[in-house]
Amino acid sequence: DPDFAARPGRWALAVPGICFAADLATWHLAFELTTAANATVLANLAVLIVALAGYLFLGERFDWRLPAGALLGLVGVTSLIRLSLAAETVGPDQWKGDLISLATAASYAGYILSVKWLRRGYGALPILVASSAVGGALCFVLALAHGEALVPAQSVGWLYLLGLGLLTHCVGQGLVAVSLKRLPASLVSVLLLTQPVHVAWLGALLLSEPLSLAQAGSMGLVLLAVGLAIYGRRAASSS
Repeated sequence: DPDFAARPGRWALAVPGICFAADLATWHLAFELTTAANATVLANLAVLIVALAGYLFLGERFDWRLPAGALLGLVGVTSLIRLSLAAETVGPDQWKGDLISLATAASYAGYILSVKWLRRGYGALPILVASSAVGGALCFVLALAHGEALVPAQSVGWLYLLGLGLLTHCVGQGLVAVSLKRLPASLVSVLLLTQPVHVAWLGALLLSEPLSLAQAGSMGLVLLAVGLAIYGRRAASSS
């Protein structure tokens, strides 16, 4: 599509921030209505949206292994999360939370795709700064409207916030922006399916959370899916 090949205007720098704020807002709202497992699994459907949009609008090409890897990864993530939260139950409004989780998937897919688009004309740093400023401002307004506490109750809370802001957001999302210059969005979205895997083994290592054999098997399934997706991308590039 020639429109997607053109250099984005400066106004477009706000798009990732809008998508990221929508992602966080809808995901946290979904947690109030559905299970954490459903909210997380449905949000990860973003990988399929990104793969389809990348093919249709960004000219990304891959063979059958990448979509197969995406589906296999979703199976592994679903299994891992449901094993961790098997006993969780919610009320009759769960279907509303599930629908909101689908909005989360669309929002996160929009974030990945918009950053990929912007990388055609901008560096990772201006994209990160603009998306953080816009997303932070929108989240601040939404938090005020929702009556959320804006100041940590304890001083240690500021350390957690700094860690989330500097390490998780700036470093994590900054590296995502860097990778999207060199890798197709469809592959990056599959690689991001490893996030629950890292949560599981870090929880076992740092928080002494038990890790069952079934959970380890689910983690292996996700890693196998990532390998399949990478191989599929390389095969398509060499053909």
